[in-house]
Amino acid sequence: MASRERPRPRVDPSALGERLEATEALDRLADPALRAVKALLPAGPAKDALHGMWLGHPLHPLLTDLPIGFWTSAFVLDLVGGRKAQPGADALVGIGVASALPTIVSGLADWSELKTAERRTGAVHAVANGAATALYGLSYAARRRGRRGPGIAWAMVGATAATVGGFLGGHLSYRRAAGVNHAADAPADRAWGEATLDGPLAPDRLVLAHLGDEPLAAVRTDAGPAALYERCSHLGGPLHEGALVDGCVRCPWHGSTFRVEDGSIVRGPATAPQPAYELREEDGRTMARRRAPAGG
Repeated sequence: MASRERPRPRVDPSALGERLEATEALDRLADPALRAVKALLPAGPAKDALHGMWLGHPLHPLLTDLPIGFWTSAFVLDLVGGRKAQPGADALVGIGVASALPTIVSGLADWSELKTAERRTGAVHAVANGAATALYGLSYAARRRGRRGPGIAWAMVGATAATVGGFLGGHLSYRRAAGVNHAADAPADRAWGEATLDGPLAPDRLVLAHLGDEPLAAVRTDAGPAALYERCSHLGGPLHEGALVDGCVRCPWHGSTFRVEDGSIVRGPATAPQPAYELREEDGRTMARRRAPAGG
């Protein structure tokens, strides 16, 4: 009688990120690091620039292409480039280390505004990429001293660390939607539709409203009633629970601040503007429609 073959266990690489997110022991690393990053990078224009507010999407993923590209090119030259390619490989390793520094700083700025679980995975991601940068630094130093064999060995270990860091960065971006525009699904119809409100509009508080099945944060302004899409573009925070500050709505989760009149960003960490809505009252009903984008 033939024995039944046992099914092989399915390998799920994403489980690594999920296990890290559930590991409370990582808070012993993440919490002190968070306090240090917030002290070194307080909220303000410099941190907003590191988030990529001026760019319209996060800066950190764009910068990661630089060290990855330089180090991968050096890796190829070390393997198949021969003696003539050695100076080029050495230069690429050094340039990669230099480009990794602003990449790390921008990544720390974004990391400091994540939720607790994602911060745990992000802490390991940062350690892996910091280790990769240090290992490539050792590689460059060894190459400069003429110790080519150890220099290449350090680079190979650095490439391994960078691969781990890249995998965890992908988990944060594509599995946990860190840096993704969480307001991308806001209703975009330019036709007027009826909105339902959970309470009367007032100038001193935000009211949860709904346009179809989608939530809005509504308020009465000096220019008339207006609303923003309720889910903050940064990480989906509930804007109707936020604060009104000088004609702006401040998210209660991470402090992203948007102008009520057009949804433009006043302060990060958000990098995408908040969808804004016109409101009008007629025959006891409240009507809403999406405002045209600024400049559109």
